[in-house]
Amino acid sequence: MEPTTLVAIGVGLYFLLSGGKSGNGNGKGKGGGDTCPPGYTKNAAGQCVKPGGGIDCAPGLVRDADGKCMKAVVCKPGQKCDGKNISKIKPDKIGREDAWIGPDCTEMVYGPDFFRGAMVPAVLEYVDAGYGFAPEFYTQGEGADSGALASIGTTAVIAGMLGTYSPRCADLLNSWTADNVPSQTTIDAFTSAYDTARADFMADEITQSEFNAVKESDPVIAYFRARDQFIDTLPGAGARVRELAQAIRALIADRGMQNMLPNDFSGPGNGAYTYPARFTPTAEDFAG
Repeated sequence: MEPTTLVAIGVGLYFLLSGGKSGNGNGKGKGGGDTCPPGYTKNAAGQCVKPGGGIDCAPGLVRDADGKCMKAVVCKPGQKCDGKNISKIKPDKIGREDAWIGPDCTEMVYGPDFFRGAMVPAVLEYVDAGYGFAPEFYTQGEGADSGALASIGTTAVIAGMLGTYSPRCADLLNSWTADNVPSQTTIDAFTSAYDTARADFMADEITQSEFNAVKESDPVIAYFRARDQFIDTLPGAGARVRELAQAIRALIADRGMQNMLPNDFSGPGNGAYTYPARFTPTAEDFAG
């Protein structure tokens, strides 16, 4: 039997025989007090450990009342979580509204209320504040802000939400965006070409097919198409992470349309995107 196992059993037997509560691992017994068993000392998390025993949880994790390792700090989606609080090791258990994504963005575990209880309200709040949908609401020929597409567009919001749990996930999205978002020069050049072609078409100087050829060269629309294809596949991410990214994309689009046309909003999932089965909101989530 490994030494760490023996130490863990020893601590458990101590509390069992003494009648103490091992809920927070601080060594308090029925009669109160704040001492550890003989030969044990408190670590920085307030746990009773035997020097050299190695029963501490991995960095970023602490033992809960059941003796299982769980996240020491719970950050909300979109919140920048200190790197020291992001565990590279999967916790033994996860909070109901919390999630853990592995350092390589391939593995994910989450609580039963994570999506609707934490992710949905966070995304809706960002959309209401002008992120995601607003900078991408685009009418052909009217131009777009390249900087806004890159910094507060859909991929930026998804990166921010996933980055709370795994910086690698955010890197995947941000790197793709930096490589694919059209420059302002490119967008402005198309807008000018579109205006000219539209005027020529209205004056019967070019044909419909010629005007359509100009419209098909729109770099903003091409970017949106490429973005959706990227999110649909999300290379480098695990299946659950990919589905979460797709769900966030759908939330952004649905909330944006709800804000624009509140009387015509028919509920989540009835717009441009559908939700993966595991991450599906309800109309109630959009009521606020």
